[in-house]
Amino acid sequence: TYGAEVFWVDSNNGSNGNNGNERTPFATLNGAMSKATANKNDIIMLKAGHAEDVADATTQVCDKAGVSVIGLGHGTNAPTFTYTATGGSFELDAANTYIHNLRFLASVSAVVVGMNVDAANVTVDGCVWNYDATGDDFLIGVDVDTVDYAAIQNCRMYAQAATAGAAQGIRLDTANWVTVIGNTLMGDYSAAAIMADGAAALNVNFSFNVIYNDATASTNQGIVLSVACTSVTAFNTLTGLQATSVAAQLDPGSCLNIENYACNAIDEKGILIGGTASS
Repeated sequence: TYGAEVFWVDSNNGSNGNNGNERTPFATLNGAMSKATANKNDIIMLKAGHAEDVADATTQVCDKAGVSVIGLGHGTNAPTFTYTATGGSFELDAANTYIHNLRFLASVSAVVVGMNVDAANVTVDGCVWNYDATGDDFLIGVDVDTVDYAAIQNCRMYAQAATAGAAQGIRLDTANWVTVIGNTLMGDYSAAAIMADGAAALNVNFSFNVIYNDATASTNQGIVLSVACTSVTAFNTLTGLQATSVAAQLDPGSCLNIENYACNAIDEKGILIGGTASS
């Protein structure tokens, strides 16, 4: 009943020689993407249990504007993309792409960037980043670089606890009008769980994120906007037992700060951080 095309993908029972309907699905995301038409609101449905490897920057590429990629299944049954090389990356190269309920799994040490957001108005919603075994990690989970109007929302990122490797969960560089909302990041992030560096990101919204950074080799920062980002950080919860100070867990750049709480000890309540009170 949907007006545009709906393509199905299933690595367990599919073939890229099929026609891509629910009963005869494609085998790979790229197989379905090659049949999609830009800006026609096509949907690619990945069945529960679907699995693919990410070996380089061309293995998984979303390059048709306006296409939605939706995963079915929950937990480890969600469609899983396993990184088998440090240069592997999931590329979002077309505007108005929507990604939902995919699982990204590092199976090697020091994957440079798990996902590159390289086009405007991209939304990444309800996805999970995790690691396969001790020593596996993403240096950067998601990198939003020189594009505007991206949204990273309702995602979960897990780095190894108190184990050096991961640097940044979500990174922004020259990325304006971006929203980073409702995400949970836990583990050891040596730079920061959420970070903006390079050049300023203007009119950004960092809100309702829950962060536990247990890095031992840094000041244990949750959100670091090391360039002059503008707009708002609001209702974020920042924690970490290794933090040298509570206030160090938020560097708001040039943002306005509303109800951000931080805590660095068990059995203690959080305190408001992020600038002095308005008058």
